[in-house]
Amino acid sequence: MDPASLAHLIINALNQFGPFVGGAAATAIVTDASTDIYTKSKEQVKRLIDAMRHRFQREKDGGSAAQALQTYVGGDHDFESVVTTKLERILRDDPAFSANLLGIMRSGPLQTFIVDEEARVKGFDITNSAGTGTGTQHAQIGKKADIENIKMTIKTPDEN
Repeated sequence: MDPASLAHLIINALNQFGPFVGGAAATAIVTDASTDIYTKSKEQVKRLIDAMRHRFQREKDGGSAAQALQTYVGGDHDFESVVTTKLERILRDDPAFSANLLGIMRSGPLQTFIVDEEARVKGFDITNSAGTGTGTQHAQIGKKADIENIKMTIKTPDEN
């Protein structure tokens, strides 16, 4: 996977679950049926953040990369472009780190379906066909959005 695509997937994961890692804010949105999926997603994002934090601390920039990541993960999305740019460069220059993050992402795919406010979506299908039978799918629907015929599937290895 190219560095820009991997960075985009990671940033999406951080945007969806990063604010809830280690926090109690999400407790109200979790139902009994989704607790396991939510917990696994949180754990996956925590592993991503920890790996990124460790790697960003090795940058020779006086701690700027690590501080930008911490600020971004803390909820200040003004730092998203800084973290994305730094992440893309590191992924491009450090194949071992890239492979590590890709492994974390593949350990249980996090698939996100985002619909903006007042958007209309009809006939959308998101499938994890990696054959793992595990993963996380998340839908975020904006106010007054109109969605119809949406299908989200995670296949088990014997279904491929």
